[in-house]
Amino acid sequence: MRGAHGMMWWSVFGLLSSSCCALQLILNIFNFGCAGFNTYLGPLRPFFLAVTITLNGRMWELARPNLGLPSTPEYYLPSLIVSTVFAMVLSLLPEITDFMNSRNSSSPAKLPSGPLTEVVFALEGLGCVACTSAVHGAIQGLGSEKVAECTVALEQKEAKVTLVCSEKEAKDTIVPDLISRIQDAGFEATLQNMRKTEALSTAPPAEAAGSGLISSVIAGLLGSSCCLLQLGVNLLATLNVAHVGCAGFNKVLGPWRLHLRSLTFAWLSYLWLGQLRGDKGDCCKPRRRRLLLNTFLCLTLTFLPELVRLSGGNAIAPPTDGAKVLRLKVDGMGCEACEAHVRGVLDKASGVIGSRGIDWKGGFAEVEVAENWGFDLGEINRNLKEDGYTAALEAKP
Repeated sequence: MRGAHGMMWWSVFGLLSSSCCALQLILNIFNFGCAGFNTYLGPLRPFFLAVTITLNGRMWELARPNLGLPSTPEYYLPSLIVSTVFAMVLSLLPEITDFMNSRNSSSPAKLPSGPLTEVVFALEGLGCVACTSAVHGAIQGLGSEKVAECTVALEQKEAKVTLVCSEKEAKDTIVPDLISRIQDAGFEATLQNMRKTEALSTAPPAEAAGSGLISSVIAGLLGSSCCLLQLGVNLLATLNVAHVGCAGFNKVLGPWRLHLRSLTFAWLSYLWLGQLRGDKGDCCKPRRRRLLLNTFLCLTLTFLPELVRLSGGNAIAPPTDGAKVLRLKVDGMGCEACEAHVRGVLDKASGVIGSRGIDWKGGFAEVEVAENWGFDLGEINRNLKEDGYTAALEAKP
């Protein structure tokens, strides 16, 4: 009960967002078959995903003013993080399960020796990716020495298995054994086709591009302390949609930025080393192009804070008679994206020729203003306060 209260129950909607995929996976352990959750909840999944995202966003919006207060319990922030992560994992569990199934369905690195027979089974009772995972596990239970390749298609409701044996051995012993294993898992299987084959499929897995892109985005976001997400928050404030200010991504991830970037570079090096040491042929060119694109995307996101800072520059207009430089103390900035947003607010203010020297670590900014141009620090402070920042003239020593 304490755990459920700590996670504020928002994560429970992750079950509905995944069409109760977690429950189906648990039922698969007991060979229960398809319980039909996806049949009823599948069409409503976009709605439940929207509800889950909205509730988690609202949770953080209500919790943000209480973070850092002396009266806030120590477990408050960890509970929020655990709740959001748990809800995301539950919501995306079908995609995670499908990704694991696709990886297990890929061709083995070492080609088997001996005759190969391709067998196709028609399946009944498949309702979701969790069901395909159960059928795949039942087939793979025969052993890698007999099963060279296995693919279970949910839409076609069929399983295609490449066996290391002759057609006679497959028909007499292995096929009946596979049908029995699939039935024990809670599904019906019927032999649809069987033929002798010469080689395994060497085509790259269909999910390679999508999974690589998602991994690159996640690695890049972590390496930049989620700078892109903060820029999105700033855009919402600029469009007057929502004024969140600094979401605090860099406050959590900032101290680990160097470590996360080191892991990102190690991961990219591993991918490129494996690609360069792999097969040499035209079939590998699409993979290399995807890897090159994913690497570029990952590095761009990783170094986005530096790009944001460089893009702002010290865009000061030519000297104006009577201009003076004011040093402001700005509270609420947490990363380079916050610097860019504060710079935009200052540069658009009346009487400001330009801003410079904005530093989120030190919490200050310098603005060059011209007398009699209507500069109003109170107006600037009101505009910044809407987005969660405050500005005041720095006291002279």
